[in-house]
Amino acid sequence: MASQLPLLILGSTGALGRALIEAASPRPIRAFARHPEALAGHADNVEVVQGDALDPSTLRPAVSGVGAVVSTLGSRPGRSPSGLFSRSTRLLLEAMAAEGVSRLIVVTGIGAGDSRGHGPFWYDHLVKPTVLREIYADKDRQEGIVAASTADWTIVRPGILTSRPSGAPLRTVTTLHRGDRIGGITREEVARYIVTLIDSNAHVRDTITVWTSRH
Repeated sequence: MASQLPLLILGSTGALGRALIEAASPRPIRAFARHPEALAGHADNVEVVQGDALDPSTLRPAVSGVGAVVSTLGSRPGRSPSGLFSRSTRLLLEAMAAEGVSRLIVVTGIGAGDSRGHGPFWYDHLVKPTVLREIYADKDRQEGIVAASTADWTIVRPGILTSRPSGAPLRTVTTLHRGDRIGGITREEVARYIVTLIDSNAHVRDTITVWTSRH
């Protein structure tokens, strides 16, 4: 079963990647990182491999022998390579096909694809069209690449990432309707939900919006 093979995490040094390492333990985890020293002192179940998501020569060996792949790659405006999400996803899918790995979970975010306009007002009208405009244009491309692939993919779109749990139950939808507004969710809650997807192999070829709190 995929859960008995290593889980490869891209973006493992980011806040969501670290939360996923914690949530997915004690299963074997392969953490792909440009700066492996950022994961110094990791648990014994975590294998840290150095590489660049835009470098096929490091990406394919990292994919080899894993049961599933989760991309939690993040980006900072003006500080990340142009087209990071779409380019890395294309290379990742090529590596997975070459290594015979099929299960892929990609984390994008509220505002990508047909979730545009379903976030809080301040996010949809102030933040996303300005600071996050180029990032989300690339996330749109990323989602299109994933959806067109032959992988057993799931796209997870979290609501606004927060630091405090709301105490509200987890909400997930595959279809958004006019007027739907998506609230917040902690990275830890997103990570735990991703683990359930891996364990159950649910929602293959689905795009899931997930949140807990009100907007």
